[in-house]
Amino acid sequence: MKKTAQRQLLRTKAPPQKRSRQKVVTINAEIVKLHRHGTVDSGYDEALATEILDQLAEGKTLRAICREPNMPSARRVNRWATDDINGFAARYDRARRLQGDAIFDEVVDITNEKFVDNVEVNAAKLKVDARKWFLAKLHPERFGDKVEITSRTEKLSDEQVDEQLFNLLETANHASLLKQPSARKLLAKPQR
Repeated sequence: MKKTAQRQLLRTKAPPQKRSRQKVVTINAEIVKLHRHGTVDSGYDEALATEILDQLAEGKTLRAICREPNMPSARRVNRWATDDINGFAARYDRARRLQGDAIFDEVVDITNEKFVDNVEVNAAKLKVDARKWFLAKLHPERFGDKVEITSRTEKLSDEQVDEQLFNLLETANHASLLKQPSARKLLAKPQR
């Protein structure tokens, strides 16, 4: 109790502080976000977007394009595509398809080169395999190895199934089977 009382006394006994006139200074500043490479992070620019898409279509990677001076980050370009600013998403997809074609042309060019020794052959094989893998991931429907099999899933009646089987047997030159009464009994499903 004594300590708290003494503290309160000290607070009350302390002379009030004089308020001095403070000078107020206003600073006008602009915040500018800089990339790793020291370029200003600009918003969407149509000329810049067109330049990026042209370089993509020529086969250059997005990361290589965005490393150049005065280019936005790859993240920013992907945001343009995700947000579909001024129809950028469709043009970006088209540029990526053309990029696949350009890389495919590179593969053909690499395979047409003349090689002196096994080291060059192995280096070329590595380049081709890397590009083939990239193309298969970028456009699996065009450059992938996987074959997709689809089938129709409509439900057929027993009569439709029998008719299709008879047609198959006729086209396979098994018409003699169709003349036998037992064949018709085997194809027809029992009534329930």
